[in-house]
Amino acid sequence: MIWEGDADAAWRAANDGGCTPDLWLKLVDLRRAEYPEDAIGVYRRHVEDVIADKDKRAYAEAVRLIDETMRALYMESGRSEDFDAYVEEVRAAHKPKRNLMKLMAGLEPARGLS
Repeated sequence: MIWEGDADAAWRAANDGGCTPDLWLKLVDLRRAEYPEDAIGVYRRHVEDVIADKDKRAYAEAVRLIDETMRALYMESGRSEDFDAYVEEVRAAHKPKRNLMKLMAGLEPARGLS
């Protein structure tokens, strides 16, 4: 399906039967322009997977994804005001991870950036 150029059919198949995290990212990147809402869910899971590696490199990558990819996805979907709530959710879920919290402290709020 994806190899046949039918991203929508590949998306349906992935939702029905699942797929690898890497394939989810490929699928969502193919559909992102038309369906940014779909991308938000996939990237939220991806950020959590990255954080689960529990090291400074992973935390830096997670914050980069939040700042660059997630911020853009919320804006593209017309939900820029929800970006700040998402950041607060991540902070609340991972509060004991001091190194992650230090990196997240540098995130600018979405308010006024749209």
